Amino acid sequence: MKYEILTYRAGATIEVVKYIPRQYRGEASGLRKAKPEKKTPEEIREANARQAERKLIRKLNANFHPGDLHTILTYDPKEERPDPEKAKGIIQRFHQLVRKEYRKRGEEYKYILVTEYKRAAIHHHLVTNNINDGTVTSKDIIRRCWRAAGGTGRPKYVDLDETGSYERLAAYLIKETSKTYAEKGGWKQRYSCSRNLINPKPEKRTVTLKKIWSLNPIPKKGYHILQDLTYNGIDKAGYPYQRYYQVKDRPVPEDWDPPGRRKEKQWKEKCQKERNRRSVPADTADRQEHSRTAGTGARKNSMKRQPDSASAQTHREREKRRRGRETP
Repeated sequence: MKYEILTYRAGATIEVVKYIPRQYRGEASGLRKAKPEKKTPEEIREANARQAERKLIRKLNANFHPGDLHTILTYDPKEERPDPEKAKGIIQRFHQLVRKEYRKRGEEYKYILVTEYKRAAIHHHLVTNNINDGTVTSKDIIRRCWRAAGGTGRPKYVDLDETGSYERLAAYLIKETSKTYAEKGGWKQRYSCSRNLINPKPEKRTVTLKKIWSLNPIPKKGYHILQDLTYNGIDKAGYPYQRYYQVKDRPVPEDWDPPGRRKEKQWKEKCQKERNRRSVPADTADRQEHSRTAGTGARKNSMKRQPDSASAQTHREREKRRRGRETP
């Protein structure tokens, strides 16, 4: 029996999806269960929210790491709060100012923004990369730019934790906009983000086994599984389906390198180890090469100066016979 595995690598996390694609379902017909009933509109909305949450988890985990900021941008309750349309203009101006300040310091400005105005007074949740050049931090930049853009409240900051896995933050942000993203005159999206974010792509591979996968997945060495997010069920066609998340026990900054750079680093490290294994110190290598070259030259010269003794004797005998024939 064959099935496919999709793997999403995002920072210190690995999301794994196992399913039976259409071309292999003939071999697994015995595993098919009753086809799920048609979903109600409410169930469809919930499924769409879960899908949006999964995508947001990948973006958060791939682009933000411990020490980055989750900032809540508010408006002073003593002053008139803007409507959603006016708040868009304030946020656009805010992004322009912050991006400019980051560029001055040679840094990229990366963010994910969520706006909520239905459950409570209008406010914004901003997740951004944290910078510190020794004189100014991201908190200073956000505070100044928020005031300059027209924001009236005081920003509240929360540092992202050390786990490197931000599924709870993603669930909270999606829940914040569950009633407003599709509303007329609203923001028409659950969240917005900068274009420079890494969007993890799946790695696909086909597996052949005699039986279906285990319902209790085993994490790879150095990782643990988030049990709350482990799902075993059936897909739309009634075939088994599994999804789970692995989180690294001890994340390191290199975990957030882009996939291409990570592979390049691994290749360079492998090549360097091979060079170190084979190489000798440069001065020693030079002396060995000089000695080898000099020895080869001396042997060649020696061969030219000293002909073979047997050949020389034969030559003398031949010369002696020639002279004897010439004598009358």
